[in-house]
Amino acid sequence: MRVGIIGGTGSLGQALALRLIKAGYQVELGSRDKGKAVSAVESLQAKLRKNGIGAENLRAGSNQEAAELAQCVIITIPYLTDVTLLENLKGQLQGKVVVDCTVGLDPNNITEVRKDHVPSALRLQEVMGSGVRVIAAFHTVAAAKLSELDYGLKEDTFVAGEDGEAKDFVIKLAEDVGLRAFDVGGLRAAGTLERLTAMLVGLNKRYRRRGISIKLTGV
Repeated sequence: MRVGIIGGTGSLGQALALRLIKAGYQVELGSRDKGKAVSAVESLQAKLRKNGIGAENLRAGSNQEAAELAQCVIITIPYLTDVTLLENLKGQLQGKVVVDCTVGLDPNNITEVRKDHVPSALRLQEVMGSGVRVIAAFHTVAAAKLSELDYGLKEDTFVAGEDGEAKDFVIKLAEDVGLRAFDVGGLRAAGTLERLTAMLVGLNKRYRRRGISIKLTGV
């Protein structure tokens, strides 16, 4: 299966690409600037090969190409630009599972969400319409940990959405890359996930860490 990553040249997009390739997926890394995607892919391919992992299934493209060629699309673009950019991809995304990872952090205080916060996944679903199967996931997993290919992931991720079949698909995808994944309910729960991200950012700053994450007990 081919997974497209929109805005994939950021830290989370690149880290997810590494883990997906390691798990046997094909990945189309997208960017508004295709040259930037090419540069990122060349660097990621070198890292994969250094770790003894084949890199031929990782390709660079524009965001439009990533949306069109993939069966599942992951959104890792900044919160403030997601709606305007994705309106242009609405046609390519129809009928597909679209995983939203974006977080509405307050630009003046990144340990909190914006005061007028509306969950990104809800905004995305409204813009894309019912033909796009929006799921929220990967908010609480540190890119720093995902990108360490020799690190055995111990973290959990939380998956929210209205489409049960799409949620099951994303849970399996998360498990394939080495995470435990939990269904936390409907798309409105994405607001809680974004607040958890803000809390983790604060913890990492306070304790001078890069990869504080969440793991459930008792389950």
